[in-house]
Amino acid sequence: MITIIGAGPIGCFLAERLAKAGRKVRILEEHKEIGRPVQCTGLVTEEIGKLVNVKELKDKGIIINEIRRIEVVAPNGKRVIIPAKEYVIARDRFDSYFADKANTAGAEIVLGKRIKKKDIKKLEKESDIIIGADGPNSIIRGILNRSSKEKPRNYIGVQAVIKAKIKDPAKYTVFFGKGIAPGFFAWIVPESHTKARVGLASLSNPALHFSKFLDKLKYELGPFKIVEKQGGLIPIFDPKLKLANKENSMFIIGDAACQVKATTGGGLIPGFCAAKELSEAILSKKAYKPKIASSLLVHLLLRRMFDKFSDKDYCRLIAMISNRKLAEILRKENRDSPLRLLLRILAAKPMFGLLAIKAMLNPKYL
Repeated sequence: MITIIGAGPIGCFLAERLAKAGRKVRILEEHKEIGRPVQCTGLVTEEIGKLVNVKELKDKGIIINEIRRIEVVAPNGKRVIIPAKEYVIARDRFDSYFADKANTAGAEIVLGKRIKKKDIKKLEKESDIIIGADGPNSIIRGILNRSSKEKPRNYIGVQAVIKAKIKDPAKYTVFFGKGIAPGFFAWIVPESHTKARVGLASLSNPALHFSKFLDKLKYELGPFKIVEKQGGLIPIFDPKLKLANKENSMFIIGDAACQVKATTGGGLIPGFCAAKELSEAILSKKAYKPKIASSLLVHLLLRRMFDKFSDKDYCRLIAMISNRKLAEILRKENRDSPLRLLLRILAAKPMFGLLAIKAMLNPKYL
């Protein structure tokens, strides 16, 4: 028996692969409904097409909008448009889709089953393998990393679904600046001409920053009405985390393993990639060493660099993006391949490297 704790899309994707291979799989989910509460912006790059059938997601109404442009707003108000191809998903339907696939493959899903530390010994007796897909506050991660003195850090995300007049629903807007979202960014993700998801993330005081951001949106979008509030933790990748025990009988994956891009907070595609590799490791009885870790490390290093940027540095960076060569590179590459993207940017615009070094060496930000 393989027991997976957490029926999010990553846990269910893994369960489907294992069940199809003939393994007995059980998923334990603390909530009574799949996909609720929503704790995700619901924006994925076109890389999702390498892992799942995009046409099927569209046909089922799971992909509800397509993004063709990203508008980047600097602290000084300067705006740059970058061509892109991304998808906005209905997260509750997305989660249900993967739960249904896991169930169809033969996995058992038990809802309303919250696992506590005291339950683990019983689960170990019942299971050959236990997998924690149980999110940022993972119990399984705590067990595997009980000797670690440092706890993984999280951004706190706050988001609202609003009704408003959206002039360009194919445009996703991000705002940088210490006055808007210190240490991260704020966003407007359109669902349609009349609805959007607006939010931000930060390490502290997210509610205060979000309140100020909503005031800014009155000038950005005009009148709007909040129809739903959402929020959650966004794990920051930690390369020192233990992902498995020595016996290969206990693993963590997805948000539980902090497999999230530190630059954007995106965890779906890294989680799916890791789930695919974990399923192969379990079925072949090999060590679990996800290749996605190297990409996530690049994102982490970039995040550490950005954390030392001043607003002036962000303004210079965004001004560079307006360069035609860089715009073309950003159009062709996506943020799921950060090293390749970074190397191409440095080749086209060496000044970016100088800006990064300046930020790293500036005592004000050390």
